[in-house]
Amino acid sequence: MNINGVLTTYEELTEHNFELYDAFDKEGEFLLKLEFRGWNKFKSNSLVCYFTDREGKRYRLFAWKHGEIYNPKRSEINMATVQDGTWWKCTVKQNSKGNMEWLTAEQVQK
Repeated sequence: MNINGVLTTYEELTEHNFELYDAFDKEGEFLLKLEFRGWNKFKSNSLVCYFTDREGKRYRLFAWKHGEIYNPKRSEINMATVQDGTWWKCTVKQNSKGNMEWLTAEQVQK
Protein backbone atom coordinates (compact mmCIF):
# COMPACT_ATOMS: atom_id res chain seq x y z
CA MET A 1 0.00 0.00 0.00
CA ASN A 2 1.36 3.42 -0.85
CA ILE A 3 1.35 6.52 1.33
CA ASN A 4 -2.18 7.61 0.31
CA GLY A 5 -3.72 4.24 1.17
CA VAL A 6 -4.07 3.15 -2.46
CA LEU A 7 -3.73 -0.60 -2.87
CA THR A 8 -0.91 -1.50 -5.23
CA THR A 9 -0.87 -5.30 -5.60
CA TYR A 10 -3.29 -7.91 -6.84
CA GLU A 11 -2.97 -9.65 -3.46
CA GLU A 12 -4.07 -6.50 -1.60
CA LEU A 13 -7.05 -6.08 -3.93
CA THR A 14 -8.00 -9.74 -3.45
CA GLU A 15 -7.90 -9.30 0.35
CA HIS A 16 -10.46 -6.49 -0.09
CA ASN A 17 -12.70 -8.66 -2.34
CA PHE A 18 -12.42 -6.26 -5.27
CA GLU A 19 -14.09 -8.77 -7.59
CA LEU A 20 -17.41 -8.29 -5.72
CA TYR A 21 -17.69 -4.68 -6.93
CA ASP A 22 -19.75 -4.11 -10.08
CA ALA A 23 -19.65 -1.50 -12.80
CA PHE A 24 -22.61 0.85 -12.97
CA ASP A 25 -25.36 -0.21 -15.35
CA LYS A 26 -27.44 2.97 -15.16
CA GLU A 27 -26.97 6.70 -15.33
CA GLY A 28 -27.62 9.02 -12.43
CA GLU A 29 -26.36 10.79 -9.36
CA PHE A 30 -25.42 8.49 -6.48
CA LEU A 31 -24.43 8.93 -2.84
CA LEU A 32 -21.50 6.57 -2.28
CA LYS A 33 -18.99 5.72 0.44
CA LEU A 34 -15.42 5.27 -0.74
CA GLU A 35 -14.25 1.93 0.68
CA PHE A 36 -10.80 1.64 -0.93
CA ARG A 37 -8.82 2.48 -4.05
CA GLY A 38 -6.44 0.46 -6.19
CA TRP A 39 -4.12 1.07 -9.10
CA ASN A 40 -5.32 -0.73 -12.20
CA LYS A 41 -2.03 -1.63 -13.81
CA PHE A 42 -3.36 -4.96 -15.04
CA LYS A 43 -5.52 -3.65 -17.92
CA SER A 44 -4.99 0.11 -18.02
CA ASN A 45 -3.22 2.88 -16.18
CA SER A 46 -6.09 4.15 -14.06
CA LEU A 47 -7.16 4.41 -10.45
CA VAL A 48 -10.16 2.27 -9.54
CA CYS A 49 -12.32 3.58 -6.71
CA TYR A 50 -14.47 1.04 -4.88
CA PHE A 51 -17.68 2.32 -3.32
CA THR A 52 -20.78 1.12 -1.48
CA ASP A 53 -24.16 2.81 -1.49
CA ARG A 54 -26.46 3.19 1.52
CA GLU A 55 -27.98 -0.24 0.89
CA GLY A 56 -24.56 -1.90 0.76
CA LYS A 57 -24.43 -2.48 -3.01
CA ARG A 58 -20.87 -2.39 -4.28
CA TYR A 59 -19.65 -0.38 -7.26
CA ARG A 60 -16.38 0.50 -8.94
CA LEU A 61 -15.56 3.65 -10.87
CA PHE A 62 -12.44 4.51 -12.85
CA ALA A 63 -10.53 7.74 -12.32
CA TRP A 64 -8.35 8.40 -15.35
CA LYS A 65 -5.25 10.55 -15.38
CA HIS A 66 -5.95 14.10 -16.55
CA GLY A 67 -2.79 16.18 -16.36
CA GLU A 68 -1.18 15.31 -13.04
CA ILE A 69 -4.26 14.01 -11.21
CA TYR A 70 -6.60 11.02 -11.31
CA ASN A 71 -10.13 12.33 -11.37
CA PRO A 72 -13.63 11.92 -12.74
CA LYS A 73 -13.90 13.60 -16.13
CA ARG A 74 -15.45 16.90 -14.98
CA SER A 75 -14.10 17.22 -11.42
CA GLU A 76 -10.81 18.61 -10.21
CA ILE A 77 -10.57 16.33 -7.15
CA ASN A 78 -7.52 14.05 -7.12
CA MET A 79 -8.96 10.69 -6.08
CA ALA A 80 -5.44 9.38 -5.43
CA THR A 81 -5.13 11.65 -2.39
CA VAL A 82 -8.57 11.47 -0.74
CA GLN A 83 -9.39 9.48 2.38
CA ASP A 84 -11.08 6.10 2.32
CA GLY A 85 -14.31 6.02 4.32
CA THR A 86 -15.52 9.37 2.98
CA TRP A 87 -18.88 9.98 1.26
CA TRP A 88 -19.24 11.27 -2.30
CA LYS A 89 -21.99 12.45 -4.59
CA CYS A 90 -21.03 10.94 -7.93
CA THR A 91 -22.54 11.43 -11.37
CA VAL A 92 -22.38 8.60 -13.91
CA LYS A 93 -23.50 8.90 -17.53
CA GLN A 94 -23.41 6.67 -20.58
CA ASN A 95 -20.87 7.82 -23.17
CA SER A 96 -21.13 7.63 -26.97
CA LYS A 97 -19.66 4.10 -26.95
CA GLY A 98 -22.33 2.86 -24.55
CA ASN A 99 -20.01 2.64 -21.54
CA MET A 100 -20.81 4.22 -18.18
CA GLU A 101 -18.47 7.12 -17.50
CA TRP A 102 -17.71 8.79 -14.17
CA LEU A 103 -18.29 12.50 -14.72
CA THR A 104 -18.27 14.22 -11.32
CA ALA A 105 -17.46 13.65 -7.67
CA GLU A 106 -18.18 15.97 -4.78
CA GLN A 107 -17.31 15.07 -1.21
CA VAL A 108 -20.26 15.34 1.16
CA GLN A 109 -20.65 15.12 4.93
CA LYS A 110 -22.75 12.17 6.07
